[in-house]
Amino acid sequence: MQHLDELTDELTVKDPAPLKILLAEDNLTNQKLAIRQLQFLGYEADVVTDGKAAIAAATQSHYDLILMDCQMPILNGFEATAAIRNWERQLSRSVQIIVVAMTASDLHQDRERAIAAGMDDFLIKPVHKEILAALLTHWQQRLAMNQRAAQPMRRILGHPPTSVLQRLPVLLDLEHLHRLSDDKPEFELELLQIFLQDSRRQLEILKQAVYRQNTPQIYQSVHHIRGASANVGARAMQFVAERLEAYVQQSMPVLNFSPTDRSLDTISLKIAMMQELTAKLDFSLAQIQLAVDQMRVLDQSQPSGHCSLDL
Repeated sequence: MQHLDELTDELTVKDPAPLKILLAEDNLTNQKLAIRQLQFLGYEADVVTDGKAAIAAATQSHYDLILMDCQMPILNGFEATAAIRNWERQLSRSVQIIVVAMTASDLHQDRERAIAAGMDDFLIKPVHKEILAALLTHWQQRLAMNQRAAQPMRRILGHPPTSVLQRLPVLLDLEHLHRLSDDKPEFELELLQIFLQDSRRQLEILKQAVYRQNTPQIYQSVHHIRGASANVGARAMQFVAERLEAYVQQSMPVLNFSPTDRSLDTISLKIAMMQELTAKLDFSLAQIQLAVDQMRVLDQSQPSGHCSLDL
């Protein structure tokens, strides 16, 4: 069985990573901790302390990823992200900056605001190194893929792409989806809607299983979500589900011991990790749902009723 320290060592980036990171955080203690974790993982970051400074830094220098605290003075993280997305749309940037929300509050309160602002992912404070390492690895891979395939954003049926629709290629493997449907947009939307309904049901089962520490049900539900995500090309969800599935497998020996044979601190940490990964699935699912809803609106606004998922 792997201990948490061993898992962290496996996730550590051995060489400096080619990601340019901006940390937007006003709390000095949180700044110090975040920088230390990034350095431990082989990353460096510039630091700003409010939303206005984050906008200035993002628009004047090149950054691949921003770790954006949601509650900051002058402008909060949601307002700063919305401004950055507006700037990117004006420039028709083909590769957007990845913005990761950092929140200490209940994600359900911030989720809709984060999605509406154009945030791509989130971290719940206090940040676990394992989660941070996996997140940075994931987005580094996604950025590399996006840069290789970068091309100017096209308007969708004469409409400027919304922030959510601009990020659709990050959420979904559109080429995979097109192959599944033989380039039939109507089938793609129907398939995604079925996927969303099924995943929402499985996610609720997963949340209850995590709450009850029912490890067989946790594994069964996340395995179902991973398979469905892979089938439709929901790569962001698939990545998180794979991480959670692997983590559950590693945690089963500890979680299945009797309380007298296990450390309550270790159990609490493992459950917290599972809850955060489950929340990430919820966040990705909500992003896909919003994008599909917007595609349906565009589809219905066209006389032919034909709307392409291409951006």
